[in-house]
Amino acid sequence: MNGNNLKPTSASEKPAMGRRDWRTQLRSDLRQRIIVNKMFDAMKRHLRSSGEDELNELRKTVEAFEEKTYNAASNQVD
Repeated sequence: MNGNNLKPTSASEKPAMGRRDWRTQLRSDLRQRIIVNKMFDAMKRHLRSSGEDELNELRKTVEAFEEKTYNAASNQVD
């Protein structure tokens, strides 16, 4: 994507020199606090029971999903 106007870059257009990839800018602790917590809160709203064991299992599932999604995005070639 072109950083100036957010339009996708053409196949022949190369990224600007020195421009950092968004995937390298997200620290693990920030991903945990921001993304995982938002996903966890959204999923928690849809649970019928909210026992401690269910919430712990849900958090583990959300963390694993986010990690797989992040790794897949990190391995993409732009």
